[in-house]
Amino acid sequence: MQCQAKAKSTGEQCRRRAVKGMRVCTVHGGLTPHGIASPHFKTGRYSKVLPGRLMDRYRESLSDPELLNLRSEISLLDARVGEVLNSLDTGESGRLWRELQSLRSLFLTAQRKRDEVRMAESLNDLLSAIGRGSADF
Repeated sequence: MQCQAKAKSTGEQCRRRAVKGMRVCTVHGGLTPHGIASPHFKTGRYSKVLPGRLMDRYRESLSDPELLNLRSEISLLDARVGEVLNSLDTGESGRLWRELQSLRSLFLTAQRKRDEVRMAESLNDLLSAIGRGSADF
């Protein structure tokens, strides 16, 4: 196949042979990498070269009327943000951390004194507080 490029000066078609699988010869860019192989390729978002395996998925996404519908996700996030903001007003989070710090101190004191009974009690209290915090989370 003959190169499809035309000379700017004369407007005549190039007489060279086109690179196999391309429409132009080596002089007119027949060996220039295209698509993802190109050194200028960044994301491919605006590329004219879309691999066949992606074309079906691309067309499916274009025709999906619910593609940008995030109503349920936004509603869930809004509810959670409201819940978190309410707990900030009541100081629940700070109170729990202070309780955990206090229980930790009790456990470490009992550990230093080798008081196994107090260690077991404070560890149980500590685990219970962690469980409450985890349930709240």
